[in-house]
Amino acid sequence: MSKERSRFPWFGIALIILGGVLLMKRFFDLTVAFWQVFWGLLVLLGFVGVARGFSGNNRWKVFWSSVLFFYGLFFFLHTIDAIYINGNLFFPASFLIFGFSFIMAYILDLRDWYLLIPGLTLTLCGAAFLMTQFGYFDSWELWDIIRRYWPVLLILFGAGMILRRRPQEPPEEITM
Repeated sequence: MSKERSRFPWFGIALIILGGVLLMKRFFDLTVAFWQVFWGLLVLLGFVGVARGFSGNNRWKVFWSSVLFFYGLFFFLHTIDAIYINGNLFFPASFLIFGFSFIMAYILDLRDWYLLIPGLTLTLCGAAFLMTQFGYFDSWELWDIIRRYWPVLLILFGAGMILRRRPQEPPEEITM
């Protein structure tokens, strides 16, 4: 049996919103750029994807929709001049975005605690790189710390893979 899935016309909604914004821009002399609308729609699409992922209990839909949401939000805030982004902030922001997305996938099912390892690692690395951009750390010191302690990440990932395996039930004995 094929499972019939209800389809919501998201592309049609996006066209209506885009047309409405362009009409408001023309009649009310708003200064709305294409990229503001585009990144805003990406934020909306990511948010809807996260909500659908949570309702359907789909971890990877939550993860990738969170990535879409956070990147859309990052660039939307840049286009409305709420944050200033130079080329050096994209790298730490990407670490933060993927770290937050792993944490969102963990929130879907708290039993999948192993998702916290890459989530917290990426989030902490992104925060550290961001702090070097704002002058709280010297970048050479940070790279020295990473060079020394990166094997700890291998240990954490390996331990997570080993501990993630759920114990199997013993085989049933056959009695005659």
